[in-house]
Amino acid sequence: MSARRPIGLIPLVLAAALVLAAGWGGLALALAGLEQTSEALEARAGLAHRQALLVTRIEAELARQAADPAPAGPALAGLLATYLATLEAERRLPGPAAPDGGHEARERANAARLAALIRAPPTRARLAGASRLAATIARAELAEAEQATAATRAAWARLIRLMWAGLAGLAALAALAGWLVWRHIGRPLGALAGAVEAVAREAGPVALPLAGPGEIHRLIAGVNHMAAAVDAQVARRTAAIEAARQQLEAIDARRRLFLAKVGHELRTPLTALLAEAELARRGADAATAPALDSIADSGAFLGRRLDDLLALARAESGELALVMAPADLAAIARDAVRRTGRYAQLCGIGLDAGALPAALPVAGDADRLFQAIAAIIDNGIKFAPPGSSVRLAGAATAGMAEIRISDGGPGVTTAEIAAIFEPHVQGAAGRSHGGSGLGLALAHWIVTAHGGTITAASAGEGLCMTIRLPLAG
Repeated sequence: MSARRPIGLIPLVLAAALVLAAGWGGLALALAGLEQTSEALEARAGLAHRQALLVTRIEAELARQAADPAPAGPALAGLLATYLATLEAERRLPGPAAPDGGHEARERANAARLAALIRAPPTRARLAGASRLAATIARAELAEAEQATAATRAAWARLIRLMWAGLAGLAALAALAGWLVWRHIGRPLGALAGAVEAVAREAGPVALPLAGPGEIHRLIAGVNHMAAAVDAQVARRTAAIEAARQQLEAIDARRRLFLAKVGHELRTPLTALLAEAELARRGADAATAPALDSIADSGAFLGRRLDDLLALARAESGELALVMAPADLAAIARDAVRRTGRYAQLCGIGLDAGALPAALPVAGDADRLFQAIAAIIDNGIKFAPPGSSVRLAGAATAGMAEIRISDGGPGVTTAEIAAIFEPHVQGAAGRSHGGSGLGLALAHWIVTAHGGTITAASAGEGLCMTIRLPLAG
């Protein structure tokens, strides 16, 4: 008498997969349908709220105009046009319409009456009637919004109930499939799992002994082949990654060398230019003095940028050393304001350092801290609109010396703040104003090297940079 053949592994797995796939597919389709319905209802509710707000504003404009009848102004006409556009947008919304089938027709009819009253020659009676009609429309829109919101809540409640019911059913199916798979596959695979774990602890692939049913036999052979292929592929990719890393290191080294050489090459003619401009200013007449002042101020700004370029190149290569000594962070900030003042004046920007305290003692490299603060001030001057100010404030808080530098520029988005201190990275506003994207990166390196922190935050209009360093003593 022949032994009964065991159930084939492939048919068993396929059956379990088909059952689970069918259950999951049905649940996914149902959830997708309910989600689309909920989204359509949410869109309709949001549009109804907006329509109610627009009509309420129209009502307010009509009440104001009723005191002194006059033709509809641009504000009222604009509100009316926007409201009519939302009606057309509502008509094109997908999904279920309002529960009351005649609501849309009444809504359009009331809108047409309101538009006719607004566009007609103004009289107190006509304006009062338009105002009452607007109030009626606003109440109707609010009621529609409430109905759509209630329908949305109900749809989401159905969605949640269906989801839990579907998950419970899928859990039951998964449990049944898991039991079947464990009974016919799990136990024979236990030995294979132990062997695979042993392979994982080895430095290289190890051939597993062939054992078990035919399917397990083939699985072990496949694992042996896969382990050898993976090891070879890992070796190839490791070599490629190492080659790419070495190439990137070489490129980065050449970039740093290029930046350093460019900085040094530009420093000599810039120094000569500033010296010649300073000599020329001493004997300049009233006609040429402003131009020479502008050359000197722009040259000083360019000199600070070259200093940033050279310092950042040395910092990235680990060659920028800090000379630590007692320093006054408030005095350094005032010196930065003084030395950037002419450039700010040339740009039409004011510098306000009145909120700086008398002293903020820290331990640090005064020249590098000056460079960091001056870079932030220059950044604020670049983005601040003419006639505004870059403001500096400071305080000693919880053992930390704090300097805040804020401007009235366009600020940055939340997504841009995360990368604002990366070298050569600029936000949209920075790219439109030009610049190198080096100053803030260097300021971040300097402050971090001092054991402090530097943060950026948009504060209304503009950007606020905050430097915090440990207080000395």
